[in-house]
Amino acid sequence: MRLIGLTGGVFNFVGGLGGITVPLVIGYLAQGYGFAPALVYIAVVALIGALSYIVLVGDIKRVG
Repeated sequence: MRLIGLTGGVFNFVGGLGGITVPLVIGYLAQGYGFAPALVYIAVVALIGALSYIVLVGDIKRVG
């Protein structure tokens, strides 16, 4: 129970970091190479997120 605050803070930090970096990367890719690499980048990030969720969360069980 003591790690709930840390977990929430890390989650918000990573979400904020993604909110800052993804538009910059997409702009760079779209300007230099077109939109196809930008869409591939988004697909890869989404795939990594889905796989991370599956691996890290595991079975969801009711508490109490």
